[in-house]
Amino acid sequence: MRTASRILEECEKSGIDCEILFPKTLRYENRDGRYLIGSEDVEPFEVTPDDTVFVCRSSILDSTKASSVVSDLERAGFFCVNSLSCLEVCDQKYRCYLRLKEQGIPTPKTVSLPSVEIQDDGTPKKIKNIQQYVNMVGSQFPLVLKTDQGAGGAGVMLVDSPNSLVSVVQTLQKVDPKIDLLLQEKIPYEKDLRVIVLGDEVIAAMRRQSKDGDFRSNFSLNGDVTPENIDDQTKQLAIDSASATDGIFVGVDILQTSDGEEYTLEVNASPGTEGIEKATGNNIVSQFIDYITDKSNWTNLREQQFKLTGESFDDKFENYLEETVGKHFNKSLMVRRIENSRIDESTKMKKLMKMRDNGDIFASLCLEQAKSKKLINHVSDWKNKMFENFCEQNNVSLKSALEEKRDKYKRAFGENWKNVYYEEKWKKYNEEYGYDDLEGTTASAVKRMSQTPGEPMYDARLEKEKYK
Repeated sequence: MRTASRILEECEKSGIDCEILFPKTLRYENRDGRYLIGSEDVEPFEVTPDDTVFVCRSSILDSTKASSVVSDLERAGFFCVNSLSCLEVCDQKYRCYLRLKEQGIPTPKTVSLPSVEIQDDGTPKKIKNIQQYVNMVGSQFPLVLKTDQGAGGAGVMLVDSPNSLVSVVQTLQKVDPKIDLLLQEKIPYEKDLRVIVLGDEVIAAMRRQSKDGDFRSNFSLNGDVTPENIDDQTKQLAIDSASATDGIFVGVDILQTSDGEEYTLEVNASPGTEGIEKATGNNIVSQFIDYITDKSNWTNLREQQFKLTGESFDDKFENYLEETVGKHFNKSLMVRRIENSRIDESTKMKKLMKMRDNGDIFASLCLEQAKSKKLINHVSDWKNKMFENFCEQNNVSLKSALEEKRDKYKRAFGENWKNVYYEEKWKKYNEEYGYDDLEGTTASAVKRMSQTPGEPMYDARLEKEKYK
């Protein structure tokens, strides 16, 4: 609620209309393309995809009705931050872990424990062969036991032996037979960071430190927070993690070890702002408001009725940008994230094809470019293969004596190899031929090159004359 209040406060400062609607009291009506929304406390008012942004917090997932409303608004083309899909992925820690792992993001080994079996006396059965799950995360105690859902450090425990693991699991399952539990390796970290990603940029980062010996360092658990300057590598990890969950405004929790390794612990799609604003002294909410009110950042896919015109890829891209200026969707954020992600090329193509099939013109452009690039590479590979076959059939060496000599110069003199090579070549010809004897010989070409601006031999000659 603190972040929602801050958003309302900053909107009022900027003269932006803002309403806070609670999932449980939400009222919504779709009248054949006219959208009215409100609550028990707020009279329903009409909204359109051209003038309204929905800031969606994780509490939406507590209400089937609210989730359905957001889903309908997204289909209608409203810009929702974050999307329902992003909220769902980040709300379920195991699902988030699988998504991060799929995208090649380093993250602690995690396994989902099996559902409980209730005995006739009402007590939960012990998990059969629990050691196999321990082995899956590395066998090294202590381990982290956590509930699949929960935020702010709630539902996270440390277990230091197989016996304590069995005991805690049974206790939790007895209290709630439907509880989903995860077992995770404990990373011996030096720093626990919360990094805020907005769009495809990192806008803030802080270090969190626990109090009173608690291994959890969340600000909501009274952990100390201080500003942290992070390098480009850590920023990229945070951006990649946000991209993996399709997050636009997220908090990425990163653990750094003493030997420089980094792990994304989880991604929070409903990040609090009190701690990060306290730590950095920056107005994070104001930056967020500026971003979401800039329509060039909107990612709804409404009105994508554009044709790809132009002969080359560059022409099509330029025409595409001109056509979409002022339209209400981000032309490239999602695609840039896919292009820059750590996943393999075939997975990238599948994701881009899915976006293209959903009507994303920018994805179509990227696929067309990839296709052209692949064709060019195929032609180049074919030409190289044909040349290799020709050389093999005619007993021709692929590397001439001249090339071998040049390679030696490159290894010996680095970037300056050309000056040395051509200067020595020019000296050699001058020793063997007089100026009058050069005309009509092979050396005449060398002479011309030494007198032609732009030629390496010309530059070498000038370089030599500097030191006379």
